[in-house]
Amino acid sequence: MNCYKCNVSGKVKELRPYGPRGESICFKCAMEPDSKATTEMMFGKTLDACGDLAVLDGSQVRPATATEREELAKAQESKR
Repeated sequence: MNCYKCNVSGKVKELRPYGPRGESICFKCAMEPDSKATTEMMFGKTLDACGDLAVLDGSQVRPATATEREELAKAQESKR
């Protein structure tokens, strides 16, 4: 895959789906002043789609599994 903005391929370790319509974008391009607001908005939409508990797992954002939810609940309970 290539970054939709700079079209670099092979040199970029990872791309994220934070372009204006979910296009793949490299970190360098995503953080440029003309792209940053869109990147932040698209990241927010990704988090919202995960529901009330999102997990940042390597290079992806995903909803928490039932097991992860149980572990979190136990950890919070033990702090009380």
